[in-house]
Amino acid sequence: MGLLDNLDTPQAQGLLGAAARMLAASGPSRMPTGFGQILGEGWQGFNDGQQAAQQRKLEQDQIQQMAQLRGLQIQEAQGGLQDHERARKKAEALLQFYMKPAGGQSTSGAGGALPAASIDAGEFYRAAHSYGVPTDNGSLNKIVDLVNGGMTPVQAASSLAGKNSPTVANSQLIQAAGANAAPVQGGARGGNQKQDVYERRMDLAQQLRSAGFPQEADAQEAVALKFKPKFDNSPHVVMAADGKPILVQTADDGTVRPIQGGYGVAEKLAFHNLGGRTVGVNPYTGAETADLKNTQSPDSVASNASAAAGRAQSERHFQEEQSTPQYMDTQDGIMALPKRLAPGVSPTGRPVFGPDGQPLEKKQNTPQYIVQAITSNAKSLSSIDAALASLGAAGGKDAVGYKGYLPNSLLNRLYPGGTETRANISDVGSLILHDRSGAAVTAAESPRLMPFIPLATDDAETAKKKLSRFKQIFEAETNNLTFAFPQAKKLAEYAESQTAGQPAKPARKSAIKGQIIDGYRFQGGEPGDKNNWEKI
Repeated sequence: MGLLDNLDTPQAQGLLGAAARMLAASGPSRMPTGFGQILGEGWQGFNDGQQAAQQRKLEQDQIQQMAQLRGLQIQEAQGGLQDHERARKKAEALLQFYMKPAGGQSTSGAGGALPAASIDAGEFYRAAHSYGVPTDNGSLNKIVDLVNGGMTPVQAASSLAGKNSPTVANSQLIQAAGANAAPVQGGARGGNQKQDVYERRMDLAQQLRSAGFPQEADAQEAVALKFKPKFDNSPHVVMAADGKPILVQTADDGTVRPIQGGYGVAEKLAFHNLGGRTVGVNPYTGAETADLKNTQSPDSVASNASAAAGRAQSERHFQEEQSTPQYMDTQDGIMALPKRLAPGVSPTGRPVFGPDGQPLEKKQNTPQYIVQAITSNAKSLSSIDAALASLGAAGGKDAVGYKGYLPNSLLNRLYPGGTETRANISDVGSLILHDRSGAAVTAAESPRLMPFIPLATDDAETAKKKLSRFKQIFEAETNNLTFAFPQAKKLAEYAESQTAGQPAKPARKSAIKGQIIDGYRFQGGEPGDKNNWEKI
């Protein structure tokens, strides 16, 4: 660095210009010069010198930048030439790869060499450039396929460029050389199934990757995936050649393959109920491989027992209804006639005796509905007495209450001892509903009646009060009826004794010892005394 290097800046050049102007202005002159003029010339010289220095600096920078730009352009051009050369060499290497069979094997399906294998790679490259065909992997593949189909490289490039009118044969070759016709390396072309195309493409991709062409290998794998058969995820069971079931998958092209990994068919038996036993049958072979005896669960047993108890209760009601005689007025008095007769048997009436042992005389103007009301009340009173008796027996109080809300199957299992008590209370409730509201109770009437009806869900005291209340009601009704119809009083007494299971003992004014009348044997003594009659 010299001393003058510091004078190269715009400020230094401006000062030099100012000094030069001031020296020039202060020199001898015919015109007198003032001090102000000298300063003005110096200032002007400073500005001119500074601007000139800046301009020179700018021009030098531009020249330097242009030189750098030309250097970059030269480097880029050299790099482009190198890239072009590398691309050309890669294209030639790809052509050599496609034309030369791998492992020394023929690329012809018939055993002979394909035509493209005998042509120099440079000829393919020149033919492609001559017709403007790109030298990418896909275009070179098409040219090789067309040459293998019988064209020359020039004809193949010209056909792909569209610069000639292809014949029918050439058109077929061009179509065959499309994206879906991959060149085969190291083997013959297979059929046109998707599986074959997929496997050929994947094999070619593997060979390309091994030969050092990863990008081309990725492209072949991407195309191969388009031809990969799509298998159903749900396996199907079919019978193999050995007669055993196997799991297979089916593809969209009809390909069938066994499940990979050696998974067999899980044995799933089909069970059939044969009544007393259940057998398991193999659905694939028809062999019977399991035999189970049919049993019932505890809940099922309890449910069946509850249903049987309900049927027994219904049957009991029916039998009681059928066993209750019907009473008819006759000229000889009130006669009891059975409601049910065996086939071919004529009805036989028997006199109805009162508590005093005398036959009941013919009713005097007693309407039939009064008779029905008296007998119905007697039946209801009998059911109420039975319910009160079971409620007062041992364990009766524990049979009712909140536990009545349990399902029958569970209730009868947990509290089997209270079944009769609950049945008697429910029996009374059903009779009251039937007698008070008819055969059908509407939804509007049910909430109104339920608070007064004895229920198995009531506690023992409540159930007892309800039963006692209805007993008083029925007794009061019977008393009112017999008060209005005095001739029906004996009928009421008789009906009450019959429904209670204690028929009135015959009390006759005369009887022979040992005589049997209405199921009672006279033991002797006064026939009018009931204690002298023995039930047989």
